[in-house]
Amino acid sequence: MDNNTSDNSIIIIGAGFAGLAAGIYAQMNGYQTQIFEMHNKPGGLCTSWERKGYTIDCCIHWLVGSSPESSMHDFWEEVGITQGRQFINKEPVEIGEAKRNRLYLHLYNHDPSMAPAGKTVLTIMINTDYEYWKKLAQNKTAYLQKKEEIAKKLIELLDQRFPGISSQVEVIDVATPMTFERYTGNWKGSFEGWLITPENASVLMKPMSQSLPGLANFYMCGQWVEPGGGLPTGIMSGRRLIKSLCREDRRKFRTIPVKVTDNS
Repeated sequence: MDNNTSDNSIIIIGAGFAGLAAGIYAQMNGYQTQIFEMHNKPGGLCTSWERKGYTIDCCIHWLVGSSPESSMHDFWEEVGITQGRQFINKEPVEIGEAKRNRLYLHLYNHDPSMAPAGKTVLTIMINTDYEYWKKLAQNKTAYLQKKEEIAKKLIELLDQRFPGISSQVEVIDVATPMTFERYTGNWKGSFEGWLITPENASVLMKPMSQSLPGLANFYMCGQWVEPGGGLPTGIMSGRRLIKSLCREDRRKFRTIPVKVTDNS
């Protein structure tokens, strides 16, 4: 963007959302604007195209500010996006102990080993409260009933998005934090380690100690001492620990690619 203050004009290169917004706000403030775009229509990455009667939307996955209660909503009004349009916000659905606004699905049809021929596995993961399930698990009947209730609700919601899928479901299994705690021993059934927030990022983003004061020959590795969680950090944590031990023992740390043999 080039501002020529001598004649109060602004030249904007690119008619994506940022360029368009710059032009709009500039004109609001008395500037003359020109926007140059290489494409034959504006929008930048906010674009779509048609194929055999279908419109392929390549832009919005989720939109911040669709609710009038959001401060971002004012921006959409200022640039004219909301004029003549209505945002449809689905009502949250109560699943377990909380109301949910969206569901995240994982489809595993890329791996035929996970299901019978011609079939696939679909998983849905929902953040939930450990204490809610711990209290519920004190009554086995209530605990199992809640799991069945959640399974039914999820299938109903999937059927709204993928009509007919409910009749194709053959196996249902609901795992809770109590399930993960029982099978893995992980604290409160957590699937990742420490939650990184703006308040603790300065501490957690630094390498954490893998030993405890006063406890000799005891070391820790895993997602609770390698902030971020997930499989990669698990490997990194183990690698860091062994590298540290080699340094203590005055050994050269080596890496040798593991050879996987097929015993089938």
